[in-house]
Amino acid sequence: MKRMRLFSLLCFVLGTTWAWAQGPNGTKTYYQAADGLKGKELKTALSKVINTGAKDRGYSALNEAYATTDVREDGTIWDMYSSVTRYSLKDNGTGATREGQGWNREHTIPQSWFSEGYPMRSDVFHVYPTDIYVNSMRGSFPFGEVGTPTKQSLEGFSKVGPCVTPGYNKTVFEPADEYKGDLARSYFYMATRYESRIGSWTRGESVFGVGTYPGIVDWQLKLLLKWAKADPVSPKEVARNNAAFAFQNNRNPFIDYPGLEQYVWGDSVNVAFSYDNYGKPSGTTGDTQPETPVDPGSGENPSDPTTPVIPTPITPVEGQMIFTKVMSPADMEVGVRYLLVDEYTGKAVGAVQKNVRSYAEITINGGTTIQTAVDGEGEVRSFILGGTAGAYTFYDAVEEAYLWVESDKNQLGITKNDPSTTAKAQWEVKVNNGEVNVANKQFPTRYIKYNTQMPRFATYTTESNTLKYATLYKAATTTGVSSLKADPANSREVNVYTLSGVLVRRGVAFKQAFKNLPKGIYLIDGKKFVVE
Repeated sequence: MKRMRLFSLLCFVLGTTWAWAQGPNGTKTYYQAADGLKGKELKTALSKVINTGAKDRGYSALNEAYATTDVREDGTIWDMYSSVTRYSLKDNGTGATREGQGWNREHTIPQSWFSEGYPMRSDVFHVYPTDIYVNSMRGSFPFGEVGTPTKQSLEGFSKVGPCVTPGYNKTVFEPADEYKGDLARSYFYMATRYESRIGSWTRGESVFGVGTYPGIVDWQLKLLLKWAKADPVSPKEVARNNAAFAFQNNRNPFIDYPGLEQYVWGDSVNVAFSYDNYGKPSGTTGDTQPETPVDPGSGENPSDPTTPVIPTPITPVEGQMIFTKVMSPADMEVGVRYLLVDEYTGKAVGAVQKNVRSYAEITINGGTTIQTAVDGEGEVRSFILGGTAGAYTFYDAVEEAYLWVESDKNQLGITKNDPSTTAKAQWEVKVNNGEVNVANKQFPTRYIKYNTQMPRFATYTTESNTLKYATLYKAATTTGVSSLKADPANSREVNVYTLSGVLVRRGVAFKQAFKNLPKGIYLIDGKKFVVE
């Protein structure tokens, strides 16, 4: 049995090594010149990478690019500033008296900040097609968070008003939650690619112009890091990154490597970047050869005889859980974890996005089974079922809060209050031969649905082809993780990964592996450890 466990983990590690070798998203050795660097030096190396070979196609060519970079599956323009537009490519214009009259090109970094210079003016990574009227409303205001809006787009999707972000108190433009990460990564790209120029962007002194590093002023940088974390890289961004590469022959590294901004400016600035090992599951060193996992009972680790470990299960894959489709009311079991899933598009409820929920991609095997990691950054969120039939509660252990609906609107929020005291945090689950509807107790005509037009989970009262009822999948097995701690006497060097495979520490002494890390589950040598 020990040999079987060891063989299973080694096959998994080798298979994953092949999948990630030579960079993600088909980038091969594109980012190799940045390998092994940290913080400021990493940013400069990335700047050289994404400038080398980049083409300036010109401002007028952006309309050509949008045919591949910014269209939905139905061929309409993907407008990140308005929630109501369904423009075709031919609907571009120059003037509008109200929202919905056409689109034009929006420089997320206003042209006046860099005196309309090239190639910034025509760089597709920060120039998006947006509603003409909302674009005009944005003007040249910095991005920020608004307290009381003075202007807003329809349904309050985008807002203008006094900034409540610490460090800045002038007028700002706040985009919708579901696109804040997209725009943050656009700014990270611009600050990186043009690091030798931003010192001259004098009209953007409230955001840029503090030398090549960090290149973004403190209040804005903290805000963008927050936005990027709350709204992780989406399939839309990956597809746009690839299309932009075909158009102007360079890439946005902050999309190719989700969380890379933490290596440049955030809490991982002392962690070396590895272009072909980034995000790779545990069991590997910085080179291309996997470390041989040590079987916990083999006696092959005499220097660490007391370190508690968990054998790697053959099924499910390390760090993952198996969920099966809820088919009848009998499948509703208090205390068990569940996923809220849109089976039509392969999406499941993800992290909090203000007053709605983001999504994470899942694969449904045979129409009845999901195997996935849960509750990590960018992963599916699981919910622990509580309450009773007709008034169930869904507890998000990451947020330490319950799903609820604050008011009769399209939302799906959280509350840390006792859910038994309010029907807003209670849910009626109707199950009929695998068909599941989850309705709010306080607002019984509001069902949890996935919005394919504005990708997110929320509660809706209307019926539409773009709104898909969320169904439930029940946890069948767990990973068997228990509370573990590192042996303080152990000085061997290890790499530490999150459950989602992100390298958070490289080559640290085992006794220091978890120091100051947030609470959660981590992987070392293919074994799980919990920081409490």
